[in-house]
Amino acid sequence: DGRPQWTTASTVDGLPIGLPAFDIVTVGAGGGSVAYIDAGGALRVGPRSAGAVPGPACYARGGTEPDFSAWRVGAADERVRLVREAAGARIEKLELSALIQRVVVTEDRRQAAGELARAWKQLSVEEILEAPFVLLGTVDEMVEALQARRDRWGISFFVTFEQYLETLAPVVARLAGK
Repeated sequence: DGRPQWTTASTVDGLPIGLPAFDIVTVGAGGGSVAYIDAGGALRVGPRSAGAVPGPACYARGGTEPDFSAWRVGAADERVRLVREAAGARIEKLELSALIQRVVVTEDRRQAAGELARAWKQLSVEEILEAPFVLLGTVDEMVEALQARRDRWGISFFVTFEQYLETLAPVVARLAGK
């Protein structure tokens, strides 16, 4: 019927909260994605994260290695499949987002991917070029990549870190038709 389901059986960190809450099942990107209602009233999931235990080293919760496994195209395909399966007919009402982790404007995508592969040893150059969370190339190549990701995974919007906002401005302008 399109109305949210409520539960009083929710837990936080394994402890019952005993308060009414939306009965939501989410699939995140490996770090405890947080669901919230945005300014327009839409339900959003991620990229905010509660962290994982022990998780990759970046979570400072006992992990010692970086984890790029979710960056592979097959992992993204599987996560979106799980979300679609869990959402059923409601999938059209969901908005999927992705956090762009690295942006490099370059005429030589392969060289930039090679430099990243030396630091990110878990990923090959090809995997970095295909990774849904990395944008490498010219403005035109980045526009094409974002459109392809939207078409493949149904990603409604992309977010990134403040340090990449100026770099992405021409990409956003091109996507907006300016």
